[in-house]
Amino acid sequence: MAADTVVRAYIDAATKDLAPNATTRAALAELEAEKGERFVDVDALMADLNADD
Repeated sequence: MAADTVVRAYIDAATKDLAPNATTRAALAELEAEKGERFVDVDALMADLNADD
């Protein structure tokens, strides 16, 4: 038996059928519309994530 078969056997049906929630769908749509924010490096990304908004 392949290892991935064993892993899939442990994932229950409810987990397999999860759909993205509204927040995730909105974020994906934003990225698909190329409206996502870009950063020049990881330091800039982390500064933005840690900034008090």
